[in-house]
Order: sequence, then C-alpha cells, then structure tokens
Amino acid sequence: MSPRWKAWTLALALTAAAIGPAFAREKKVTLPEMIRDLKTQEQEDGNFRAKISAQGEIRALLLTGGCNRPENIRTLAGLTTLRSLSTNCLPQDALQELTGILSSLTGLQKLYVASPVAKAWDLDFFKALSSLREMRQLRLGYATLPTGGLKLIADLPNLAVLELPSVRQLNPQDLEELQRCPHLVELSARGARLDDTAVKFILGIKSLKFLDIEDTRLSQESKAALQARGITLRSFANHEDMPGTPWRPWME
Repeated sequence: MSPRWKAWTLALALTAAAIGPAFAREKKVTLPEMIRDLKTQEQEDGNFRAKISAQGEIRALLLTGGCNRPENIRTLAGLTTLRSLSTNCLPQDALQELTGILSSLTGLQKLYVASPVAKAWDLDFFKALSSLREMRQLRLGYATLPTGGLKLIADLPNLAVLELPSVRQLNPQDLEELQRCPHLVELSARGARLDDTAVKFILGIKSLKFLDIEDTRLSQESKAALQARGITLRSFANHEDMPGTPWRPWME
C-alpha cells in the first residue's frame, strides 16, 4: 500500500470515528419506541415515566435515562394530548429541539425543563412557551433569562405556579411583569440573586400566596413585609402540606 493510500485510509477512518457518535446520537427514534423504553425503565425502578389514558392517549412524560436527546424530543411534535412534560437536564441541542416543537404541544399544562447551558435559553424558547395558553405550572431549572423572557412568561393567562430555581439574569424590576399574571399563586426564586429592591415588585403580584426565596439576599425586614401581606414564605421542596396550593405532581 502506497504512503498516499495509507494516509487517505487513515483520514477516512478518523473522519468516520469523529462522525460516528453524532450519527449514533441522531439515530431515528419513533414515539412508540421511546414509550417502550420509558416503560421498561418504570419496571426497573418503579418511577412513573409515561402516563397513558384508557383510550391510549399519552398524557404525561418524564424523559430520563437517555430519552432526553434531540431525536427523542423530536418525536413529540404535534402531540396535542400531552398535558405534562418533565425532563432531566437537557443539553443545548435538545433544548433547541424542544424550542422548535414546543408550540405544537397545544394541550400542555405542566412543563418542567432544566439546562445549565446559558446560551441554550434564547428568546425563541420563551416565544414558543408563551403560545401555550393552557399552561398552569412551569418550572425552569438553571434557566438563563434573556431580555424579555419573563415578559413572555407573564403572557400565559392561566399560569398558577412558576418555579425558577437557580435562575440567572433575573433582575428585580423584571418581576413587575408577573403582576400581569391574574392567577399566579406560587413563585419560587430559590437561589436567585434577589435583594430588597425586588420586594415592591413581588408585593404587586396580588394573587400570590406562596413564595420560595431560600438562598436569596432579602433582609429580615423585607421578609416581614412580604409576610405582612399574607404571603407564606417557605421552601417548595414539598408542596403537599400547603393548603390552597394549585401545584400538582408532574405525573398526575
């Protein structure tokens, strides 16, 4: 074999090795295949991952165990029967895939998405989110809020629970947008860098009853002012003993 042929063969092998994992990640996945995988995981650890109605309609999904890749997200496009979607931490390409199909999930009422990748949270995601008029319960873990992102969340007319744990780029004055949410009962800004300037905006959310501000910079005086307005300050780690809460389990 000539040196030139050897070099070409080696280059081809290296190229195949480089693109091979990408093809493996992007293999075609069908919705029935993914449901079967989720049900197998259920049997292994007893945790619900797919709720299907008696009529065979997919109502709730928890995407874990490798089912959070772009090709899995893509199978959900147009799934109007879906009421609840929850994921573990999404890589950037999977969150971008979700952005592309989110507006087609018109029946969605509960959404829990997490991603630590700051540039994955672009304004297009929040624009797609604002089109889901049935949304009642929203949790965005480790989200980086772009300018105008919270305004688009506030456009959700039925939003009752908003959790933003460890959110980044949350400016206190942005919370004024949430005053337009007529049914917002629970708000979590756990781990956000909020200070006392946020209090006047939070007090303007007239429907608010429960607030999680653990690991924030609010003073005791500010916390007292919130409690005087009748707002209960507490951790949202367990919602079950909160009377009057609209929060519901993700797989309900």
